[in-house]
Amino acid sequence: QCLCTYIYRATRQDGVKDVLQEAVFPTNVADAIVGEGAFAWRLIWDISFWLLFVLILVAIISGIIIDAFSGMRDEQEQASEDMNNRCFVCHLDRFKLDQHAAGFDHHVSSEHNPRMYLFFLLYLKTRPTAMLTGQESHVKSCVWPNMSHSWIPKEATLTLKGRGDDENEASRTKAAVMKLEGVVETMAGHLSKLGQMILNTNSAMDQVQDTLVQLQGDTHELHVELMEVGNLVTRA
Repeated sequence: QCLCTYIYRATRQDGVKDVLQEAVFPTNVADAIVGEGAFAWRLIWDISFWLLFVLILVAIISGIIIDAFSGMRDEQEQASEDMNNRCFVCHLDRFKLDQHAAGFDHHVSSEHNPRMYLFFLLYLKTRPTAMLTGQESHVKSCVWPNMSHSWIPKEATLTLKGRGDDENEASRTKAAVMKLEGVVETMAGHLSKLGQMILNTNSAMDQVQDTLVQLQGDTHELHVELMEVGNLVTRA
């Protein structure tokens, strides 16, 4: 009963001193320990209760409350930062949309407006399945009853995709040009070899022509000598 009274009444005020009688201050050490009121033990009890409940316990509870509110504030700031710098639907960041797409503000207000997605889901839920198109029926089957988010675009949008196609097309064009340059260089090497072979062929033909001229001269001389031999035979 005393312990319950101390805890109940003392924690609501300044300590157990408000519950106990006024202390009798001793005049020496002996009276403080064994004298009337046992002041030393009363002092230890009051200070222990004050340290345990007033300081430590209150500090622990206050720290827990402060940490909880600090964590809630950090989560709120993080959520606010994500809402201001990332698309709620596809989770693309502001920098990428500003640099490679139509802009973050245009994206979240026109391309991936969360309200439009909400209205679309309400439309699917209230409209009969028989009156839905093929795409609408597919989305409805993903959401109800599977609760699947596979139909929502993830880090993709039409404007960003178009820029990506342009970049891919430019890369393919550059690769084709480099390949064509390599083919031209190879053909130039083959033409150079062919020209060298033609030069060598021309030189060989010149040599053959010179040989033919020499052979023609020798044939003429042989013909002359044969004529002379014929004349000598005729005279004889």
